[in-house]
Amino acid sequence: MRTNYAIWTGLLVIAALVTLAMKFYAYFPGDVAIEKGVQSLVPQNLNWAEDVSKTLEFPWIIIVVALIFALSWILAGWRAALVSVLSLIGMLALGKWLGVVVGSGRAKS
Repeated sequence: MRTNYAIWTGLLVIAALVTLAMKFYAYFPGDVAIEKGVQSLVPQNLNWAEDVSKTLEFPWIIIVVALIFALSWILAGWRAALVSVLSLIGMLALGKWLGVVVGSGRAKS
């Protein structure tokens, strides 16, 4: 197996295990300390975060997909554009499914 495949396979396994662990543990060691440290670096006004989150709602997501498609096509051709859009749609679908699975475990804690 090539080194790249071994690294990506290892990272995929780690991601799957961490995702599975999130279902059973409300917090990981160091989560709260890191979160407080990051929150101390950003301003208290989080209106910008709400605006970023709104880009996943209906009218904006079409614009985001169109921009990703166009930029991918310009930089790497039509195959890259197709793969980028398919991967974005796949991540959105997987995120909805994983949100239910992971969120149910964290809601219990």
